[in-house]
Amino acid sequence: MFLPKLSAQLGAGIEGFSGGLNYHIYPSVRSPYFSFQAWQQGFATEYKASYAGAMFVYRADKLLQAGLGAGYRFHKNPAIEYDSKFILMFNLGLYFPL
Repeated sequence: MFLPKLSAQLGAGIEGFSGGLNYHIYPSVRSPYFSFQAWQQGFATEYKASYAGAMFVYRADKLLQAGLGAGYRFHKNPAIEYDSKFILMFNLGLYFPL
């Protein structure tokens, strides 16, 4: 956390990466938070789309977290057709505070 209740995050996976600015409900990195995020699906020739959106992430006292949010596609690979510019996001996983 760089200010009380404010933090930032970066993430990378097999098929994408993301970053976000988070507002925690309590002044602890272990607390639930609201996040404004940007993420990209795919790299180089496998690029699919880029999104921005808001998410709420609930964090249990130790290790477990779950999040739900919505995003808007602001750029895409012209070769791929999508039905909507909007996306529903969710996550379920483990977190390890440093």
